[in-house]
Amino acid sequence: MTYAVLRFHPDGPPGKGMERWEEMDPAELMSGEPVQNGHTYLEIEAEGYLAGVWDCTAFVDHMGDYSVDEYMYLLEGTLIMRMPGGEEIHLKAGDAFVIPKGLKCQWEQPGYIKKFFMILDGPVPEKGCNRSLTRISVPNVSGGGMAAGSVSTERVDFVNAAGNMQVRHSTHAANAIPSLKVSAHQLIQVLKGSLTLTSDAGEETFAAGETAYLTQGSTVGWSTTDGTRLLTQVTSAPPKSNRAGLSGRGVATRVALRCALSLGPAEHPIDALQHRFRQAPVRPDERAAGYALDSARPNSSKRGFPRQANRLHTHI
Repeated sequence: MTYAVLRFHPDGPPGKGMERWEEMDPAELMSGEPVQNGHTYLEIEAEGYLAGVWDCTAFVDHMGDYSVDEYMYLLEGTLIMRMPGGEEIHLKAGDAFVIPKGLKCQWEQPGYIKKFFMILDGPVPEKGCNRSLTRISVPNVSGGGMAAGSVSTERVDFVNAAGNMQVRHSTHAANAIPSLKVSAHQLIQVLKGSLTLTSDAGEETFAAGETAYLTQGSTVGWSTTDGTRLLTQVTSAPPKSNRAGLSGRGVATRVALRCALSLGPAEHPIDALQHRFRQAPVRPDERAAGYALDSARPNSSKRGFPRQANRLHTHI
């Protein structure tokens, strides 16, 4: 069964909730014996793609290279991200942030937190370079207006090294688009106003504070009320032609180092990248696969990081 539109619930799907995920090994942590729960709303295991909700008790990890590109939206709790140079980034409920693959940092969680997340553990091109690869990006979600007469305005706060993941902040007038081909997976946090999405399953409206998900390749109608603000994480599968010669964490580390040398120190909070990237098309094999309902326990490691396999499915 194909699901064009999903609603992300902070406690997991009604009537199902979240389930206990595997334990972290305390021997691999600086401190803590954390207990983690989660629900995976969508997986593309062959691409290392995972989106869902996660909660966990306190722990402190070691300083090290972050092993995935990860977008997070904090629902509850506080978090401190420490950088090798001593910088501390303090995050709280209502904040969004992105950690690029290969960035050296330390996760310090003083208490319970809950978050929505989107993880991409994909190949990293050695030539990928932009300033958002050398820092933890924290989009400013407090406001944003439009020029008189504009239909919508948008800024891009993060682009990963491969160019197939970004985070956008957008403001919209009262708009209605009857039918829109969705070119990438989109996790949408409604910050202000409302967003109404229409698919073959019907119409669903998302108010401020609610979270929608659009699946790549689906066709969805889209409408916003005047002044609606959205924070959108967008991920599309890389074209097959871009996969040859790419590797994982080692290349990501070299990319982060080279960008740091060429672009200067990380900036926080971020200054937005006035940049767009062309989104990759839906691959024919993914379109044919569809989204199969699967209630199996997520196959995950620490903080929900995926282990790669070869199937595409949703958990709702």
